[in-house]
Amino acid sequence: MSSIGLFSGLHSKYEDYEDLIDSAMVEIETDMEGRSNTSCDRLIDLLEEISAPVEEVSLRTLIFVGLMSDMSGKPIDDFAALATLLKEPKHSNELLTRLNRLAGHLESERAVIAQRMAL
Repeated sequence: MSSIGLFSGLHSKYEDYEDLIDSAMVEIETDMEGRSNTSCDRLIDLLEEISAPVEEVSLRTLIFVGLMSDMSGKPIDDFAALATLLKEPKHSNELLTRLNRLAGHLESERAVIAQRMAL
């Protein structure tokens, strides 16, 4: 596969996760709780799966963990605690701040990939 193809696929993954987090934030801000299969539910499932044994984790979750790590390979947030906050009936400003930080991380990384694709 060409490098442009690899970068394009990676760019798409960043965009998918960013869209999921952005949609969850909109649901929280507009108080769309109580609906089934929401972005919040999908994000909770993803964040909780991170804690599962590696052999039980989906490729999608492994990619998410890789994308949501800093340069030293450490996760940029405590994903289990974030899932717990998402499950609470009343959402805090802290939750929105943390989700916004995750979305910002994805956006900045996606911009770097877009730059590399342009070269």
